[in-house]
Amino acid sequence: MIVKSEEDFKRLPETGHLKYKPDKLYELSANLTVFTSPEKEGLTRLSKFPKLPHSSYHIDPSTSSLSLLSILLGQYSYKPYAEPSPPITFSLSSPPPPSLSPLLTSIFASKTLINSPPNLLNPTIFTAITSNLLPGPWKEIVGPELSLKFKATSAVGSASLHQPRILKYRHVGEGPLFTIIGKSVTFDSGGLSLKPSDSMINMKKDMGGGAIATGLCMLLKASNFNFELILPVVENMINGEAYRLGDVIEHDNGLTTEVLNTDAEGRLILSDALCWAEGGDGYVIDFATLTGAARVALGVEVGMYFTDDDELGERIYRKGLEVKDPVWRMPLYEGYEKRLKGKISDLTNVTRDGGLGGAITAALYLKNFVPEKKKWVHFDVNGMDEHGMGEANGLRACWEVIKEIVKEEKNRK
Repeated sequence: MIVKSEEDFKRLPETGHLKYKPDKLYELSANLTVFTSPEKEGLTRLSKFPKLPHSSYHIDPSTSSLSLLSILLGQYSYKPYAEPSPPITFSLSSPPPPSLSPLLTSIFASKTLINSPPNLLNPTIFTAITSNLLPGPWKEIVGPELSLKFKATSAVGSASLHQPRILKYRHVGEGPLFTIIGKSVTFDSGGLSLKPSDSMINMKKDMGGGAIATGLCMLLKASNFNFELILPVVENMINGEAYRLGDVIEHDNGLTTEVLNTDAEGRLILSDALCWAEGGDGYVIDFATLTGAARVALGVEVGMYFTDDDELGERIYRKGLEVKDPVWRMPLYEGYEKRLKGKISDLTNVTRDGGLGGAITAALYLKNFVPEKKKWVHFDVNGMDEHGMGEANGLRACWEVIKEIVKEEKNRK
């Protein structure tokens, strides 16, 4: 069957893999659909694809690379604890682009981490999995050293049975240094500012920033780009050791924060990660499922981002449009900074006025910890799609920007 029209891809399969066949046909087994043009199909996001039934299909040679990518992204499925659906087979008369496999691997890894149940992805297990996804020299700060140097991460994770920790992976490669940071709260109860059940049900996704950051760094390593990955990893739980409203936390850069809401924990652990970033020129990109305000403003399909670098901000927006990974820039409005000033500390982790402009004030809070000379981008993403499944918002847009920056630096030399 040649897949060309809408009628040819009304239903798609459940699981799949890419393999090479000796007869020189390249076979994609499952998780696929095909179209000739994203614009023609009216798609704004590549993963919004239906599923084909179990069968065998041939992908037309004229299918674009972006269309081929959408075939796989739209068909990702996470059902390890249910009976698997039968696969389908797509054959290609020529090999797929060499960039396809690492891109899919990184995105699927991100989505699978987000989808994993919190009892099977606590901070200890998360650390082990990320170490497998990125083999090599990791530095882990945990225990007494964490409580001395990174007090925010230590405080947020103090009530969990699983020790909080902060991880760093460093790879020396081509291009400027990209510091990639991901909020990694493997489950967020809200702490003493306890979430209601309907707000807590999807909080396994609160490590979505760490999942996206890890997936992006898998691509950076595969391309031998220069980067460091920093992941503050915690569970935000409740017991007699839990951090409290009114606590004051000292940060590694000398600032202090009064805790007004223990459910605004993500910005606290990100402050530690930002303080641990290498100094000097380069880029800092952080990903976080940080605020409900971002979801209210843009919904679940559009990733929100902040930067005070207009040229970089425009690049990200443009690349997001090109690769159908929609993102939208929001303002770092300096007029709101005064709302984060503490009465007994330098900062508060939320404002005292009911959270108006909450995504903006969260970003402004983080800005206090960004190292000098760095070009900084903060992504506040939902981490789940409209079906409650993992989504790597912003990953592909950032990847395209990073490739462009590295290429430009090479051309200048």
